[in-house]
Amino acid sequence: MTVLTKYRLAYEAMHAAAVTGRDQAEAARETAVREAFRSSGCDEARETALICAPQEMSDLLEAVYATLRDLQDGFAAGDPPLDSPQLQERRLKHAEAIWAARAVMRRDLEQGS
Repeated sequence: MTVLTKYRLAYEAMHAAAVTGRDQAEAARETAVREAFRSSGCDEARETALICAPQEMSDLLEAVYATLRDLQDGFAAGDPPLDSPQLQERRLKHAEAIWAARAVMRRDLEQGS
């Protein structure tokens, strides 16, 4: 499983925890979101990728990770709200970082063929 897949699993789990915890106490929602992130395996996949990937790829994977952590903070705090334009902007930033990493991965695969 690629690091981007693990990042996606982390996003999905955090989003689900935020939706479920929308009406819960802040501490309970925060705990659930952070546990979803931890249990996703994305940190382990990230470390492996950063060791094995070329520097350009590592830089892009770190950019994706930074946007994922930003989303985690928002989901955990409940701010911005899940249906807000501000959260949509964060999600778009994350998606753009993922697309940039995918493009470099594809280029790397094509050059290796």
